[in-house]
Amino acid sequence: MSSEWMTPEQIRQRQAAEVMEGQLGTAIYEAVIWARKQLPSTSSDELWLNPQDEGAAILIGGTLMGYPVCASERVPRGEALVWSGMARVYVRSGEKPTGANLTDPMRPDETP
Repeated sequence: MSSEWMTPEQIRQRQAAEVMEGQLGTAIYEAVIWARKQLPSTSSDELWLNPQDEGAAILIGGTLMGYPVCASERVPRGEALVWSGMARVYVRSGEKPTGANLTDPMRPDETP
């Protein structure tokens, strides 16, 4: 379908799908899958992206894989973090959630 025949929402969805096919999408997928293996998912969980990453702006503010998508420049570029509201930790792909991941309980959008 040509974009001139698409609604703004259809265009946004197409752009989001393109982001998910790239490196950021892979990072998001890996972070979510890893987090779900480590801790039970709850309604207070969130997905965090760096707003400077290419394509992140189209995802921020929406919902992806069941998580609200939030933004913080504290998230390492090219990565995605899952905030576990239950455990109050960030889960990064490949890292076990431990006391070292505990926030105090400062989240990326909060300032010290």
